[in-house]
Amino acid sequence: MKRSFNIFEKVKQQTVHSGRRRLFIGLLGLLAMSALPSVNAYAETEMYDVKCPVGEGTVTGGISNTEAAEGFIHQALFHDEPAAAGASAHLGDRLTAAEKILYQTMKDHFTAMTTRTTSGSGTSFSTIVEIPAADLIDHFPEKTRYTAEELGVDSIIEVIDGLNYITLEAMDAFYAKVQFNPETVINALAADSPYDFYWFDKTASYYYYFTGLGCDGESLWLDESSNDYFVVELPVAQEYAVSRTGGTTDFDLSFTNAVCNAADTAAGIIETYKNKSDIDKLYAYKNEICDRVDYNDDAAGHPTPYGNPWQVIWVFDGNPDTKVVCEGYSKAFQYLCDLSAFHTPIYTICVSGTMDGGAHMWNIVAMDDGKRYMADVTNSDEGTIGAPNDLFMATYTEYRPGNPLSEYDFNIKGRTITYIYDDRTVSLFRSNELEMTDLLFDPEDYPEANIEGDHDILHLPRGLKVIEEEAFAGINSEMVIVPEGCTAIRGRAFYGCPNLRRVILPASCTDIAPDAFDGCGEVQLSYH
Repeated sequence: MKRSFNIFEKVKQQTVHSGRRRLFIGLLGLLAMSALPSVNAYAETEMYDVKCPVGEGTVTGGISNTEAAEGFIHQALFHDEPAAAGASAHLGDRLTAAEKILYQTMKDHFTAMTTRTTSGSGTSFSTIVEIPAADLIDHFPEKTRYTAEELGVDSIIEVIDGLNYITLEAMDAFYAKVQFNPETVINALAADSPYDFYWFDKTASYYYYFTGLGCDGESLWLDESSNDYFVVELPVAQEYAVSRTGGTTDFDLSFTNAVCNAADTAAGIIETYKNKSDIDKLYAYKNEICDRVDYNDDAAGHPTPYGNPWQVIWVFDGNPDTKVVCEGYSKAFQYLCDLSAFHTPIYTICVSGTMDGGAHMWNIVAMDDGKRYMADVTNSDEGTIGAPNDLFMATYTEYRPGNPLSEYDFNIKGRTITYIYDDRTVSLFRSNELEMTDLLFDPEDYPEANIEGDHDILHLPRGLKVIEEEAFAGINSEMVIVPEGCTAIRGRAFYGCPNLRRVILPASCTDIAPDAFDGCGEVQLSYH
């Protein structure tokens, strides 16, 4: 953790955020200090730019901005956090009372920044958070004025170039006395809500300070009656800054709005095909993606970095000018499948490797009988080698097992195309999850997956963590199977389902609202 204080020249106070300055004590070292023109209870003198010593720090560890943005997209689409998000324990619970005030204030500010509540706020949002000092002082220990001796320092001030400044040691000791550590708060937020802070540049310094702090050269104090503030400035990562430069505090709202719009679009697609058969859903999702987006041929000369979170968003943004590479096609298909309530146990995975020697990403679709089929949505688009369905739900013509990299050949339109998994895919998945079948796909082999409308048995999508209020209200299914990893069922989640008789739950699902099954008659809950 890097911490330092910055030294600036003495200037007249102009604005609250005129710079990051070490606290200057002018005129015989006898000034009441505030960044706002005001009268301090302990002195009445001309005000200079006497901002509190500015703490500077960086957050170490945690996930990257790209991984955090991917998680934020997942939250928007699934209304929950991906598995293994955040710290194993909620660090915000370990803070002091004053620290919790700052924690919640910052969390509320940045939650608003990454939701639709900012839609009417223009194109940018400040990542500077201000909280009245009085709100914190209310939760500090009763004593908020300390002498050098009480702080355990030799001196509160030091002379630099003939000017007096509050020492780093004195300010550190003061924070410790009032049991308030802003760096602990910021680290807790970054750990507890990593996806909401996808925009936060953890490689750059953040700053924090009080705009007003009393000092007479012998004591430091905070005055509850003042109009001072505690301020935190968090830097925005370059790709999410309005200026597209690092170290600024102006967040570009376009990504948030794009994510929210994409979530709405994806939900609309799911709703459109919800009563179609499972097989029809798979083909419909492939067609929807291909109809909505084109391949980014320019990326061949200027490759888009793997993991670019914009990829999946561009599929659903309705903008014909935003094109994607294979990652966007494959992830969009998996998102739609993961969001769907299939009536038979169908699930998809994204895999990566090479297609005829070029880097590529595609999907594997696993049916309820264990058979796995190739689903290359990218090469199902118009004008590609596999269009419209030759490489979708496809069966290989030759398989060459490897250790560990296996090769699959597909004979398409008289041409042999070879797919090879990369090390990343092989390390992520079990070998059986990557083994595709050599039997031709025949929809007639899956009668239950071909039935339209509501089925007797409803398999909820894998990856579902929380079943929200009224999520499956009014369904006609007799049985619902909840996936592993789901932890909660909210109120009226299955309201008004007269045919529902049994719900099979994973051991992880322990938080079930008392009214989750209102209007359903007698429902048996069992665990698997």
